[in-house]
Amino acid sequence: METETWFSEQREFTMGNGLFSKRQLKPSELGYPPERLILPEERIKNEYAALCYIRDNTTIPIPEIESFGRDENDSLKLVTGIVAGKMLEDFDDEERPAVLEAVDQQMERHIFPQPQKLQRDSVGCVDESLPVIAPNCLMYKHRRPFWRRVTSDTPSFVFCHNDLSGFNIILNPDTYEIAAIIDWEYAGFFPAWFDRRLWRERYNKRNWDEVDKYIEDAKDFFDKDAPK
Repeated sequence: METETWFSEQREFTMGNGLFSKRQLKPSELGYPPERLILPEERIKNEYAALCYIRDNTTIPIPEIESFGRDENDSLKLVTGIVAGKMLEDFDDEERPAVLEAVDQQMERHIFPQPQKLQRDSVGCVDESLPVIAPNCLMYKHRRPFWRRVTSDTPSFVFCHNDLSGFNIILNPDTYEIAAIIDWEYAGFFPAWFDRRLWRERYNKRNWDEVDKYIEDAKDFFDKDAPK
């Protein structure tokens, strides 16, 4: 397999030889002030910790971890195996109803029940040395890198992925069986309602009024009864 490399505004991605890597760009590579980014290295660290946690505590299919650490240029890099399959988002509109029915059944019967049994009495990452990483839409709308570590008297927060869009669910293209759930950068312990069924709508057809309501509800959750 020929190696393919592409970039986002903050990451370098490489795919080839059965491996997929995600590397955080150094400030000198960004082309804009690094202050624009919110917790970039912490999110990669969180993804690694979340993958290890899911691997050790559930049967949810995820990519195999190959390596994690700093490369020769001191950039943080996560390398996983490549999962054969097709992104849910890439199925055409004609096939999509059958795909969604199959995915809904698997998510409700086999996927969600597992992390919802993993509970804690405080919100945040598996690795509690990391700051609380809020869902992407919330963090970037309000441009806040730090969110309150809400606590409870009982273990009432469950493990959430927090970005279950059609881009992050890989399927067997013939059977529609979930082959892997990927991109765990925003995962952690939160109220169960944080994990929305984002795969049910294409990204360009989302109800943005509902997204805005979710953002404000989540913000209220963090800010409620916070010290002034």
